[in-house]
Amino acid sequence: MYRLAGFDVRWANEFLPEVARCYSHNLKGTHVNTSDIRDVTPEQVLEEAQLNPGELDLMDGSPPCSSFSTVGIREKGWGQVHSYSSTAQRTDDLFWEYARLLRGLQPKVFVAENVKGLVMGKAQGYFKQIVALLTDCGYKVRAAVVDASLCGVPQRRERVIFIGVRDDLGLPPSHPIPVSGRPRAIGACLGRNLTEEQDPTALPIDPVELTYIKTRKGRRYLPCKLLDQRVVPLAVLWDEVGRDVPLRMLGISEVKRICSFPDDYDLDTPSRNVKSTVCSQRKWQWERLGRSVPPVMMQRIATHLRDNILDRCGR
Repeated sequence: MYRLAGFDVRWANEFLPEVARCYSHNLKGTHVNTSDIRDVTPEQVLEEAQLNPGELDLMDGSPPCSSFSTVGIREKGWGQVHSYSSTAQRTDDLFWEYARLLRGLQPKVFVAENVKGLVMGKAQGYFKQIVALLTDCGYKVRAAVVDASLCGVPQRRERVIFIGVRDDLGLPPSHPIPVSGRPRAIGACLGRNLTEEQDPTALPIDPVELTYIKTRKGRRYLPCKLLDQRVVPLAVLWDEVGRDVPLRMLGISEVKRICSFPDDYDLDTPSRNVKSTVCSQRKWQWERLGRSVPPVMMQRIATHLRDNILDRCGR
């Protein structure tokens, strides 16, 4: 994401082994730390990233968001350990670990991402605590809900984006201005549809499931069918001019484009602890894309921070 904006990504943390392998495989030259973030120290980050204190321009983090998701159990599960991907962990306290590293590393700018549900209902109490926590680390903080479809991504995915600028820099935090014109449609993203021969995950949709294809405000929405037989509507805009909705589920190659991943980003790195079958491989790929923040969305945010804050403070 940040490399698309010209950043040198020195360090990353991911404690799920299969995800860490995927990241390392695609982003050569980045040190990937696989420890639980609770065990990572600022001094360790600087050593592994080969940075001196004060050299870090930007710190980015996305504490797992399942605790605040509107499709989850929300406050009923706060303070508890839950299943998360191939492991289990408590997730509603991870912003405090983020702040601990932020306080120690003191980058010029930070970015933190979470789901829109963090600013809804009882979670608003957490949100206010998080803003105060990040501010207390020595930063001017601004949070806003950003829609990926207004950042050049053909997908309506809303995320809370926290941006902080270190107090001594004297610059206000800000978010990128939404792209002008209509949101990018899925048809423009895919170009021509990938066929089953091109992408074996692009399987037919059962006619019974066509009820999930809806029209809302004059726009057609396409479903994505997970391999456990659940159908999840993916809020993507189809090109409305001269096209019919294809009667099949979207393939992994197509979902990568909808999620704004480069075509050459390799997701073929499943867990070594799970028997590697076509089914397990596809489930793993679906999960990685579903949990991701769209790269083009973050590229736009990173470019804005580079041009409007970091370049102005003489990095």
